[in-house]
Amino acid sequence: TPASVMAARTALEVFQTISLIHVVHVSPLPAQVPPHFLAWVPLLEENIAPRFERVKAELGAPPRVTVECVQLEGKPSSEILDFARSTRVDLIVTGRRGGGVIDRLLMGSTSRGLVRGVPCAVLIVPTPSNLDVPYALLEPEHAPIPPDRWASELQAFTSRNAGRRASIEVDDPVHAQRGEARQR
Repeated sequence: TPASVMAARTALEVFQTISLIHVVHVSPLPAQVPPHFLAWVPLLEENIAPRFERVKAELGAPPRVTVECVQLEGKPSSEILDFARSTRVDLIVTGRRGGGVIDRLLMGSTSRGLVRGVPCAVLIVPTPSNLDVPYALLEPEHAPIPPDRWASELQAFTSRNAGRRASIEVDDPVHAQRGEARQR
């Protein structure tokens, strides 16, 4: 996530001696995913390799730092802690996006789980409220949607985001021109 990348960059700035970074992605087991989020799991898990490459590029690690990517499955905090123990890491770095009470009830707090069972130092970097980074992995289609598909696409969007705060932006040149004319 953007929060995790920001946290890793912070660690690279603070700890100049870092020589190895493990970028760890933990996929939830199907039994751990609330039913209304199940439709997202295949979308989030397909083609993970390009996402690892994107994160490596966004980290901007100096050439002296080796970046290794690891994919695990299970509860994020438990899997990260097990990985940290087995590889004897010195520091776990994570971003804290502050998902709120509902997120913690449904999915748990990864940062809280890490602190409770930590075998080493932990750096938790809170995400600023103004961090507005697009999640490209959630935007597989950038081509304009034809008007005859708007109703079905809006229904699909609504179904995918049931129970979540969500927003939608309509970027239609015709409507944009009308809006510009009214603002003048």
